[in-house]
Amino acid sequence: AKKDLLARSIKAMYKLISIFKEVKPQFLTGMHLFEHTILPILLYGAEIWGDNCLSTTKNMYDSLLKDIIEQCHLRFLRYSLGLNRRTTKLGIYGETGRYPVGISATKSFIKYWHRVSNISQENKLLYNAYEENVKNESVWFTKVKQMLDGMNMSKHQAMNMNGKHLAKMLQNSLQNKFEVGLKSELFNDERMKGYGN
Repeated sequence: AKKDLLARSIKAMYKLISIFKEVKPQFLTGMHLFEHTILPILLYGAEIWGDNCLSTTKNMYDSLLKDIIEQCHLRFLRYSLGLNRRTTKLGIYGETGRYPVGISATKSFIKYWHRVSNISQENKLLYNAYEENVKNESVWFTKVKQMLDGMNMSKHQAMNMNGKHLAKMLQNSLQNKFEVGLKSELFNDERMKGYGN
């Protein structure tokens, strides 16, 4: 599913780029266009597959950057900045202040989990499917637990919160972890020695 979304989003990206053959838009305008035309294609169905963007919360920096859906975002960032393919990812993220698309996908996933976990027993099919996932500790449910553990939060605390507030907390937590990982990589990368001085 992600490969199909990537192919569709890259096709849409090149269609968008073809509109600006003669004059490239300013960076912020380009990002606005990306977020409103290409990002919805990339994030289609993220409520279901958004847990796949993170391998674990401990190694989430690498898993976000290596996720297949990030390829389109990175290509568009390179295009917008006029950079070639060999330009280091560290410099691109550091310079633009952008976060990987996987954070938005994970946010959609946790919002969906919150909605499903608080579903009433009137919707028996969905309720029973959710209860079966909990009982069997499915991969899907295990990922939810990992994400909540990464925020030092229990399942019951999360279920009692407002869904939008929970998703925003997760987004902030992932963004902070990404920034820490990025700064650590920038510090250790020989190619980036003069960056940030």
